Amino acid sequence: MTAEGRRAPRQGTTLRNAKGRSIGDVTSGALSPTLGYPIAMAIVGRSVADVGTQLTADVRGHDVEVTVTALPFYRRDLRG
Repeated sequence: MTAEGRRAPRQGTTLRNAKGRSIGDVTSGALSPTLGYPIAMAIVGRSVADVGTQLTADVRGHDVEVTVTALPFYRRDLRG
């Protein structure tokens, strides 16, 4: 998943759906120096795992909107 801004969801952060229901947890996350925005991986149910799904993460007391994103986050251009 990805987020805007500088706040990255970290391991153990709870994810919520639009109704505020807990639907999963972040397993790892960081501010990507290559991409310039936060990225994270999480375990969630299939019903919210579709690319583009909007979720909310509680990052140090602030709600951060996150978007389910396809992997890999970054693909190196091999054309030289």
